[in-house]
Formats: sequence, C-alpha cells, structure tokens
Amino acid sequence: MTQEHLSQVFEIETSCFSLPWSLENLNKELSNEKAYYIVVLDGDNVIGFAGYWQILDETEIMRVVVSPKYRRMGIALTLLTKLSENSIKNGVANSFLEVRESNSAAIALYTKFGYEHVSIRKKYYENNGENAVVMIKKY
Repeated sequence: MTQEHLSQVFEIETSCFSLPWSLENLNKELSNEKAYYIVVLDGDNVIGFAGYWQILDETEIMRVVVSPKYRRMGIALTLLTKLSENSIKNGVANSFLEVRESNSAAIALYTKFGYEHVSIRKKYYENNGENAVVMIKKY
C-alpha cells in the first residue's frame, strides 16, 4: 500500500466499517515501522487491502477489507495468504486478530484459514458494546 492508494483505501474503509479509521490514521500506518499493508487492484482501482503490525515474533492483523461488490471472490483469502507468507518470511510464530462476534462471515473465513478462537473481549467495540472474538494462528 502506498500514498497513491490512500484515498481509495479510505473509501473502502468508510463503506465497510461502522468505526472506520480516519484518513490521517491510515496515512500514519504507511510510516509505522511495525506495520505491513498490501492492496489488491483491479486495474488502477483498489478493491481490497489488509495489514498487520509485527511486534517481535507475533503479528496482529489490523485490517482485512474487501470492497462490497468484490466479496465472495476469494480476495480476502488471497490477502490473508500474502500476509501469512510475509509473516513466515519474517519469523513470526503467532498471528492474532479480533473480529466482531456478530461477523460470522469473517469468523468463518478466519477459521477456514487456520485461525482458532482464543477468547472473548467483552464490550470491546465502543459504538455498540459488542464483544470481540480473539483468534490466533500458529505458524
């Protein structure tokens, strides 16, 4: 992901999340030494993006987002695969993520990709108090 992708990434972000990151926050991720972000393009159009933070030998998946009209085409699985390949290359032992308890499609995707349920973070999401499911993938 580069600066030139940010406006399109921000459009996807705001169309997909009830608590989207600001354009400023997305821009900060580009200079975050711990962050790694990728995009999927259809021509010149960003149709999905994903990223993680790596701290020592662990990553935390921060985002896996696909534009609504491109869902159910394997793009999220491709993004996860690329993040995983980069994690392994960088010596990562574990990858964590949090997902809304109500997001059954995402939970199914992460489970299919090898993530396992670890715990629940009660009332994690500030906009509605929804719980977060914490998942882990061990490499």
